[in-house]
Amino acid sequence: MNNSHYYHCATNGLKDDVLFPSVKSFIAGMNRIATCFVKSQKSFPVLIFAFCLMDNHVHFILYGTKENCLKFMTAYKTSTEIWFSRHPEEGSGGKKWDIGTWLIPDRNALIEKIIYVLRNPMAAALPFSPTGYRWSSGSLQFTDNSLVKKYAVRLDSMSLFEQRSVLNSHESLPQDWLVLPDGTIWPGCYTEYERVERLFRTAAAFTYELNKKVEPKVNSEMMEDFVSLPDQEVKEKALAVAQSLFGKNRIADLTVSQRRTLAAVLKKETETSVKQIARIVRMKYEDLKLLI
Repeated sequence: MNNSHYYHCATNGLKDDVLFPSVKSFIAGMNRIATCFVKSQKSFPVLIFAFCLMDNHVHFILYGTKENCLKFMTAYKTSTEIWFSRHPEEGSGGKKWDIGTWLIPDRNALIEKIIYVLRNPMAAALPFSPTGYRWSSGSLQFTDNSLVKKYAVRLDSMSLFEQRSVLNSHESLPQDWLVLPDGTIWPGCYTEYERVERLFRTAAAFTYELNKKVEPKVNSEMMEDFVSLPDQEVKEKALAVAQSLFGKNRIADLTVSQRRTLAAVLKKETETSVKQIARIVRMKYEDLKLLI
């Protein structure tokens, strides 16, 4: 994979509809990872190092080019929308989500982002440990998987009809992959969990990292890149505020002090990112992020 890097990819949980309203939808969501992964290997190859499905957003740690990681996330989004269209009783989630992608520059950052992803259920005050949450790759790490392999069945032991019923897809998966008793493809089939174990080296080191509260730092980094509203909508709001507060019809006519005030108002009233506001009020992001 030339020009490949690690990326943290996620959707905006503050904006999304409910993506997984039931156990049935979570199982289908897990299996969509499997089918999207297989599909990706044919035209936009990525590797999955960790993931977590929450009720209204998803997280992945992927390895690949940025373009391919975005294609994987888009494929997952599209397949989610298709699933909802075929199961209207589950709602209509998935149509409003934004996809964010953040480069992971080094080993320390990779460890931090994996921990962040796996800690999501605990950070959301769910009654599960990061390794005990059913809808993530956390349970794969430093675990005796012998029972899984004993009670799961291989895909090639199922008829084609049974496979399509389980997967809700016509995608052909490797026939030696395992299906758990609840109909979920075992995530160890498509997740690089053994390489994650080598990254942490020992179970003790992994447990130590899991106890670090990394949410404030990573959440701050993520929200800076999520655009809540289209630029034009924020710009129209900015012009209205500039006229109301300063009697100016152009942002270019505002002083630096007035632009700072305008930025603070936009942040409060639109809850959009500082990067987007900086673009609208024509200020440097580095200067503005310290003020609002």
